[in-house]
Amino acid sequence: MARASAVVVVVLAACGSEVTTRPAPVWVAATDVSQIAANECREMTDVIMRQHGFPTYPAAWTPHQRYRRTVFADCMTKKGYALAGSP
Repeated sequence: MARASAVVVVVLAACGSEVTTRPAPVWVAATDVSQIAANECREMTDVIMRQHGFPTYPAAWTPHQRYRRTVFADCMTKKGYALAGSP
């Protein structure tokens, strides 16, 4: 019985100690994050254009160019970017 009370005293002594925690990490975006996102979206758009059999860089007056712009804009929007002046 004396041994059990000694264990309880040791456990209770450990419970009274001060709790130490690590500070939360601070995440800071690099200065070129938007350029990195644009490059990733550009690569993804190239892959999608190839998968659909469209030219990678279509002429401006073709419907493929509008599709390319739409795919790129959707990717950038998913990454949290919007066109300047958009709400």
